[in-house]
Amino acid sequence: MKIEIISGSYGWRKTKDAMPKLVERGGVCEVDEAEARRLVALGVAAIVHEADEAPVASSSTVESGDTPCADMPSEENGAESGAEAHLDAEQLQEMTVAQLKELAAELGIETAKLRKKDDLIAAIVAVPVEPGEEISEDDLPDLSAAAPVV
Repeated sequence: MKIEIISGSYGWRKTKDAMPKLVERGGVCEVDEAEARRLVALGVAAIVHEADEAPVASSSTVESGDTPCADMPSEENGAESGAEAHLDAEQLQEMTVAQLKELAAELGIETAKLRKKDDLIAAIVAVPVEPGEEISEDDLPDLSAAAPVV
């Protein structure tokens, strides 16, 4: 499966015994499907699709050279449409294995064969989720400063 490195670099090996070849950001290499899913889940790579294949996921490219803000979702900077969304792998890295297994069970993922934290995260990220309703400012608790306790 062909992937394009979209963040940082990747030490690609043609065979398991070969010395790793450094693939920089923007470079393309061929890896097996499991490794491709792992790298996509980590946000390091994007799957490269041939012209005759139907795309599964896409990465955004900014034509103007400006880097879009990651916290301002829009169609221009690669924000996912309301129809399909995925959980963020970076946020899942902060969770414990027990929390990840609980989340996977809630999403209907069979966790018996998933032993490593990275495997759990890759499986969770691969499942599309439906975004919840946004909370308005009126629904948020009042977090004003309290009087000091003496």
